Amino acid sequence: MKKRDVAGNILKGMENESILEGYKKVITESQLLILKKLKEETFIVEDRLDAYKNGFNMSEIGEHTNCSRAAVSKYLNKEMGTKREEYDKLHFENREKLHFANNWYFFVYLSDKEGDYRQSMEFLPVTIRDEHTAYRRYKEYGGETLNRIVPDGRYLRDKEKEDRVVEKLKDSPVEMVAFQERLTVRSVEKIAKRNEVTVFYEKEIGESEYTEKLETWLRKKKENTKQQKKDNEEDEKQ
Repeated sequence: MKKRDVAGNILKGMENESILEGYKKVITESQLLILKKLKEETFIVEDRLDAYKNGFNMSEIGEHTNCSRAAVSKYLNKEMGTKREEYDKLHFENREKLHFANNWYFFVYLSDKEGDYRQSMEFLPVTIRDEHTAYRRYKEYGGETLNRIVPDGRYLRDKEKEDRVVEKLKDSPVEMVAFQERLTVRSVEKIAKRNEVTVFYEKEIGESEYTEKLETWLRKKKENTKQQKKDNEEDEKQ
């Protein structure tokens, strides 16, 4: 499949039952009906306006009905008349649903199938072709199965913890969330950025309780780590 061939991709995907079930969750029954008519070649001229209102562009309508774009455009312009603005609005709103379904296939379905969201990097523009963007797209289009992976292959943190952090950040300062979840401020900030959450800090509300608690915990953690390393070295000498 070619990522930009939206209607063509969805039509091809409908041949697979599991993909079809995924499409049904993100596009409307009217859109599915248009797709069914295109697939079964029962689409008639009078369906063109309905197809346009449901987000299919003139080129797609022409391509999948063996007709030129110019002929489709001429027909639609006549049918829409003074309601062109109204129909255009419906078209663009429903076009978003078709794009969502198309992206769901490339960023979620294929990723779940491969067990790795990084497979979708080949579908990203060169300027943003990285693992972070691939994971954001996976989540943006409904991915739930895969967790984000750090370069060494370990899970960054499980989904439940990340969801919990995001929820707490809605009404709690970063330092409080970091202390409660035993994370660093930087880790919490990364989660917030990844999930596009606006954060605030204790100093902004004139408090410092959790800033101090977090500093104490981090200091003790560092001391424990240092002691553990020393103990391990002593054991190796014996």
